[in-house]
Amino acid sequence: SLGILAFHHAMGIDAKPPASFCVVTRIWNAELPYLQSFVSHYVRLGVSKFYFVNTFHAQLQEVQEHCKLLKSGDAVIEVHNCWYDDGPVNQMQNDVLYMVAEDFVINVDADEFWILPSSIPDLQSLVRRRPADVYWFYWVMVPYDTVNRAPSFPYTGFHGHCTKYMVRNSRLASLQVHEPKLNGGGGKKARHTKCGYALHFWGRSFSDVLLKVVGQKIGNQKTSSKEELLSLMQKGDIPVRLKLLGFFCSQPRPLCFDERQLLDIDCRKEKELLKKSLSPARVLRVWTLYQRFLQRLRQPEVFRCLPVYGSGVNDLELAGELKDVVASSNPRGRKRCQAGMAKKFPAASAKHLSAEPAAKRAKR
Repeated sequence: SLGILAFHHAMGIDAKPPASFCVVTRIWNAELPYLQSFVSHYVRLGVSKFYFVNTFHAQLQEVQEHCKLLKSGDAVIEVHNCWYDDGPVNQMQNDVLYMVAEDFVINVDADEFWILPSSIPDLQSLVRRRPADVYWFYWVMVPYDTVNRAPSFPYTGFHGHCTKYMVRNSRLASLQVHEPKLNGGGGKKARHTKCGYALHFWGRSFSDVLLKVVGQKIGNQKTSSKEELLSLMQKGDIPVRLKLLGFFCSQPRPLCFDERQLLDIDCRKEKELLKKSLSPARVLRVWTLYQRFLQRLRQPEVFRCLPVYGSGVNDLELAGELKDVVASSNPRGRKRCQAGMAKKFPAASAKHLSAEPAAKRAKR
């Protein structure tokens, strides 16, 4: 490219240098089994630098050592600690913005893969053909809950309600989760365009979601902990993030995308991380409770009482609705389930009660 620029200069041709692109995203050790696929995808699009913001200071060395092994071609990978790791992680990616020198910043999570239209082979082509300051791309939800195997193409999913984006660095004030905060631009109005979509692997595997359950600290209704998981298991229930996974996996999937295999899993690393938090027996117990939750969720009288995802309801609103659908497996859990479901799902509660032996109902 330098030779082309020199030729243009010698010929008196006013040619702009090619644009540069980077990805800024949060990271912690539970992302490591899936990170190679993420890096490879964005390198193919033309990203030259990755800024990974490590959200757990104690994991910095582990994350850095793993990232040294990633194949990234000529792209540079940098791992930086967030300033403080004792709070919610949303917007922690702003902690490295002062370092970013690239022309465009892509704000995605490590489970989001931006797919450009087939007529646009890479990011250079995109910004040349469709100049803008903000490039929007909407979610396509691809939930997956199988153990120890990545989703395979063709990928099937459904439209999500959120967007991610790429923003021109010179117009960027700060990164927010689903939209950038722009500066004034000297009074010049920012140009916006939509291009492509983001395959959002909401659950790269069941273990992926379980790792988030025991360790992630988003700081909203989806957040849980190992302690909450174990407490809910004693009551025959599971955390709401796993319930959301079941809900999304139960949605119709009208969209099919014949992409190349985008996502691969380092199953060895995934098992290693999960084993640090939960014994195999506990993992099996969670899986069993999850299957029971799916059975209850998919009862017609329960499912039709829940919000329709296509209506625009977000996952935080769904979290509140799904909390009352309990995957019970012991008397205490069943009693709690009936009490909660009798209010929200009276038909399902009555059906569940009528299925019990008459002698057992008489004792209550």
